[in-house]
Amino acid sequence: MEKMTDLKLAVRLSLFALVALSGKAFLKAESNALEELRHIKIAAPEGDKKSQADIIAIEIDSEIFGATQRNCSDIRLTNGSKREIPYYLRRQLKEGRTEKILSERRSKILSLKKLKGNSVEIILEKTDDRSAPDCARINTPNKDFEKRAALFGSDDKKAWRLLEDGIGIFDNSQVIDLSNRDIKFPASNCKYYKIVISNFAEDKLSPFTELAREIRHGKPFAAIEKSSSRRQSFRIDGIALYASEERRIFSENATKEYPAKVEGVSVKDKNSVIVIETEKQPLTSFAIETDSENFLRRARLECSDNGKDWKTLVCDTEIYSIKVSGFQKKQDRISFTETRCKHYRLFIRNGDAAPISNPSVKAFGNIYRIETLWEKDLKELKLFYGGNVQAPQYNIQKIASRIKDPKTALWKLGPSCQNPEFKPQGFLETAKYKPLFIVVVTLMIIALGWMLAKNIKKIDSSEK
Repeated sequence: MEKMTDLKLAVRLSLFALVALSGKAFLKAESNALEELRHIKIAAPEGDKKSQADIIAIEIDSEIFGATQRNCSDIRLTNGSKREIPYYLRRQLKEGRTEKILSERRSKILSLKKLKGNSVEIILEKTDDRSAPDCARINTPNKDFEKRAALFGSDDKKAWRLLEDGIGIFDNSQVIDLSNRDIKFPASNCKYYKIVISNFAEDKLSPFTELAREIRHGKPFAAIEKSSSRRQSFRIDGIALYASEERRIFSENATKEYPAKVEGVSVKDKNSVIVIETEKQPLTSFAIETDSENFLRRARLECSDNGKDWKTLVCDTEIYSIKVSGFQKKQDRISFTETRCKHYRLFIRNGDAAPISNPSVKAFGNIYRIETLWEKDLKELKLFYGGNVQAPQYNIQKIASRIKDPKTALWKLGPSCQNPEFKPQGFLETAKYKPLFIVVVTLMIIALGWMLAKNIKKIDSSEK
């Protein structure tokens, strides 16, 4: 009987120990997030600026992006007494900017006549009293041409003065997607404008050829290939004057340049391959810089988290730099949706052309800020970051959104340091495996509790 009582006591003690162990496991699974974040940065007002504001904003830098998860869930704020401060993450918008667009100005074609020397003269009258025109745009259906134009200005159609000479008008669309039909005006505000276009008619080689063969004694003796040409005039369907106007643009993401490192440049299978390393910033474009001029290339952009598994980010785009006949046009930006990856790989298809010379890359991306409500006597904030923790649940953004015309103070981050209270996590203690850990422990408690309860019942029945 004494042995049975001792066994009953041992089973009950085992049950209590199991419950205590499981409780400790749950507490460990829900440990303090600050102990799981590796790094700290101190945020404080810039200089001696300690004036009151409604919102405190801290701009996230490349060092924080490089150490945090893709959604920045592993960031926490505390004040001087280690009290956690709720915050929200905001992507910055531009305060509003203006851009110049071309707006048509009323005008009238007064005359068009052919001149000696294969030229044509066009006289326009500006009938719009608004600002002076910046260019004249020629509407023509012609393709594959190159003309030269001279621009004159007058206020009475008698005394003409030369405003610009050697203006290039061309279309190369049969070779590349490049054309210019605009005649740019220097700073002037004349009543009348005269445009003289030289080389008005051209001899165009016909795409068809005639082949004549001479046969002697039943065998080919000679072959003569004949080609023909046709006279093609420069057809003008209309000319319109345009002036630049400023247009206000809102709700556009604010961007800035982020540091990026070119790990290597190589040429493989007629492709220039540029490998880029970043700090996982929220990038939206790369700008390609090169010493080469007058080129046009197709490009493809890939990204990777580990430098091994690549996925296509931009399937096909175009970069070029053109400087011909006084005309300049450049497209060096490769844009894409916001992406946070460690590695990027840019393929530039050269074909049979020489690779572009000395390529380099600049990275641009969106700006993010951590924002929180201003508190009295708040001198600094500690920003903890870098770890496997779940995103916090705050409702502060709803509160901040009700503030009308809030005044924002931008606080500056100091250098990074290690969190002295950081405790490395076990395999099952990370945020990724905490739900699984809790489920496993719960099932163990239920199973072992049922077994122990069953054995206690057996002990009680045997005692009776």
